[in-house]
Amino acid sequence: MKLNFNCSHCLSDNETVNNSLIEIRDDNFYQITCDKGHVSHFYIQNLKFELLFDAGSMALIDGYPNAAVAYISSSLERLHEFCIHVYSKVNDIDDDIFKKNWKYFNNSSERQLGAFLNSFMLFEQSTLKFDLQKYSAFRNKVIHKGYLPSYQEVVDFGDLVLEHIRFLLELFRNKYGDSISKVVFDHINASSLHSDSNVQYSALLIPTKLSIGHPLDSMPKKFIDVIESLKQFSFYRLL
Repeated sequence: MKLNFNCSHCLSDNETVNNSLIEIRDDNFYQITCDKGHVSHFYIQNLKFELLFDAGSMALIDGYPNAAVAYISSSLERLHEFCIHVYSKVNDIDDDIFKKNWKYFNNSSERQLGAFLNSFMLFEQSTLKFDLQKYSAFRNKVIHKGYLPSYQEVVDFGDLVLEHIRFLLELFRNKYGDSISKVVFDHINASSLHSDSNVQYSALLIPTKLSIGHPLDSMPKKFIDVIESLKQFSFYRLL
């Protein structure tokens, strides 16, 4: 998946807009030079789970079902991390303590899932209503055993994950809105920091399908709706 970047200098100068296709970077900082020589520096504000879910959807559109499963699974893992981070804000845990503690889970999907399940139990005083056995069995079959899933199998997997994501976002927005705002603010603040303080980076917020800022009723309920919508979404381009 690539981003279709429109040169802001061309827009402000009322010139013909130059488009650039850019690959998403994990360090989140971009320097783009358009065909007219305008240089743009920017960073992306979106939470990582949003970008990963869209990347998984675009991978399926592009004909890579295994990659789609990997991206969607990673999206869910990052959402679980986000939820734990929100819980830490509820208890006023210092961010340095949270980050230091998270290092013990960082390299293990199973540990991360266990941390989330226990955090959910302690805060919500209930068990999670999510078919983890079905999710894990399919994920592991594809990622660890090299199973080649069909298009429909990935759509069904996407439905399973999307339903869970919508449930978590609704729950957390209703109960922990202030703590969500704190986590998002910290994320944006950290995302804006660059080693070269002499360069001015602008913020770019992509209208992802699972944007934390969107009303829940505007989010798609079925994975196939995500797919069909992204086919028409001009901000992304296939690789």
